[in-house]
Amino acid sequence: MLIACVSTKKAIMNYPRLFVILLLCTHQLKAQNNELSIMPSIGFASGLFDGQGYYIGVNPVKKLTDRFSAEGQISFISASGAAFLSGTQQNVQSLGMLLGGRFYLNSQENKTRFYLNTLIGLNYNNTENENRPRIEEYALALSGGVFVALNKTTIGLGFDTPQYFMLKVGYMF
Repeated sequence: MLIACVSTKKAIMNYPRLFVILLLCTHQLKAQNNELSIMPSIGFASGLFDGQGYYIGVNPVKKLTDRFSAEGQISFISASGAAFLSGTQQNVQSLGMLLGGRFYLNSQENKTRFYLNTLIGLNYNNTENENRPRIEEYALALSGGVFVALNKTTIGLGFDTPQYFMLKVGYMF
């Protein structure tokens, strides 16, 4: 993995550059007519028991059938707040790379499409707490949600590990 080769501080600082590069590649991918779409998204993250923050991500989507698509996700979550049990202030940053699928609940003839997605992959988590040393770890990443696609705009509710409920909004290129 590329991130494993780079120091953790540099990996988090380089994430916005990766996001911009993926967006710039969107037009090139669409020009090849290969049915691959890119959906950059932003969102509000609320911790299961602690903290609030933001989410940014990029989801490449490849249509497989009328009801099923393969999906990937590169995402970054940054949140801060009081830890649930200790009450101390903490900052959490999570960088995830996931793969999975989308299942559409209605036919592709509809302009408004509802879908579920489930993804699995790897997270790099960096947690700073005022009373403990910084914790850096690689962990299993899970993501899932319920979304509605209105033409090219997508909005939905999801859950991403380590512990965040999300309100996400994206635009499909």
